[in-house]
Amino acid sequence: MAGSAKTHVGAGGTLRVGWEQSFGFTDTFDPTGEYLGDAFGIYSSLLVRTLVGYNHVPDAAGNKLVPDIATSVPVPTNGGTVYTFHLKPGIKFSPPVNRAITSKDIAYAMQRMARPKNGAQYSFYYSVIKGFDAYGSGKAKAISGIKAPNNSTIVFTLTHPTGDFLYRMSMPATGPIPQEVAKCFEGQPGKYGLDQISTAGYMLKGIDKVDISSCNALKAASGFDGQTILDLVRNPNYDPKTDSRAARENYPDEIQFIVNSSADDIYAKIDAGELDLANSTIPPQVLRKYATTASLKPQFHQNSGDRTWYITMNLKKPPFDDIHVRKAMN
Repeated sequence: MAGSAKTHVGAGGTLRVGWEQSFGFTDTFDPTGEYLGDAFGIYSSLLVRTLVGYNHVPDAAGNKLVPDIATSVPVPTNGGTVYTFHLKPGIKFSPPVNRAITSKDIAYAMQRMARPKNGAQYSFYYSVIKGFDAYGSGKAKAISGIKAPNNSTIVFTLTHPTGDFLYRMSMPATGPIPQEVAKCFEGQPGKYGLDQISTAGYMLKGIDKVDISSCNALKAASGFDGQTILDLVRNPNYDPKTDSRAARENYPDEIQFIVNSSADDIYAKIDAGELDLANSTIPPQVLRKYATTASLKPQFHQNSGDRTWYITMNLKKPPFDDIHVRKAMN
């Protein structure tokens, strides 16, 4: 359901997704602070392009990093501490910004994340960038390890080699953010999520009507209220020629994520043709019906979340210093 503005047989229409109980967004869908896996999927497939990303294909191939905004996945230099990215031409922000993204937009996203008052929830992943923490604490006026020598080049210098740094740069908080809009939400965690400017195949419905001429004029886009509806439409500034990612196919013209408190009601609406998909726990009776009825099996598609849930235990303090307690917990 993601991506490019290519023309496909059967493309068009509206994809309607029932979302059980609440979106559960951790930062009102502001990519600087959002840390919900479901939100990450929407960002990566539909709204936010990063320097590198994934193809979203099954199994091990889905873990391979591929270029997105960058022309290639760079090989680090200087003993594994310097990463130089070159940006593809022709990638633009959605309306109402309507301009080409530059390396400075990525640098700004990193600066925004470094400032604690903006609500970033995983900024510590980037403490390996030289000067990142000093800037965030107000001890420096810039992040010394981020340089944008021209509009199409950005260079990161790390304090020490970090093997998963490229994977960290695939996370949505690192995607380009236009300062002319996001500056209006400085120190207001989550507020930018209601006026998020897209770089991928879709954008918030109504964002093109938002007045960004001044911070006082800014109003939330009509397609997202933060609680009950997230309505996305095609981004007219998205050029599929700049995108080699297999995840972005842009089949629907519009994608609506609609909150519903009842899983039973969501699946009843799917049966009735009022919804197409569900982001929800499958009720046992629905699972049984589709798993055991031959004519319905082809219509049943379940996508499990690829994640690990865990509880931490301090093994040096009671009661978890006792192996028997740990076994009982396990």
